[in-house]
Amino acid sequence: MTDVIIGPSTTKRADGGPGRATLAERLTRLYRTEIAIAAAIVAILVTVSFWSPYVLTWGNLANIAQASAPLILMSLGVFLVIATSGIDLSVGSTFSLTGMIGGLLLSSGLPWPVASLISLGVGIGVGAVCSDVNYLCDRWKSCFRDHQWPLDCYCQSRFLAVERR
Repeated sequence: MTDVIIGPSTTKRADGGPGRATLAERLTRLYRTEIAIAAAIVAILVTVSFWSPYVLTWGNLANIAQASAPLILMSLGVFLVIATSGIDLSVGSTFSLTGMIGGLLLSSGLPWPVASLISLGVGIGVGAVCSDVNYLCDRWKSCFRDHQWPLDCYCQSRFLAVERR
């Protein structure tokens, strides 16, 4: 049988006394999984540092930070897309395509500023095409729902967007 509590509920502290739980207790309860993952990472670092003295050196940590910087930047971009109530699955493939083109241009002998600008342009172009296709699909979905021709609906929405600016 379950008990039904009517009215304000009280929580018990870790020492068993009545009253409100402390901030540390509430955070521990809320973020139990994240704390366990952080503890596992620290345990792995400590264990591996006994085997190799180079694990926790500044050079190694700087190398890890430098290697993960592109992924961190891409993750921030994806976060911004998701935070604005959107979803775009083409970010990873565009990132890979841009990196591959940059690598091919560098291996063909182009100077790095030229190869960087070309691969950046390809990334911007592919991102713009993916964004426009996403917009078209969204507009077509709403046009079919409103029983309009998709091209008329697309053109009307584009002209309205230009007039509003």
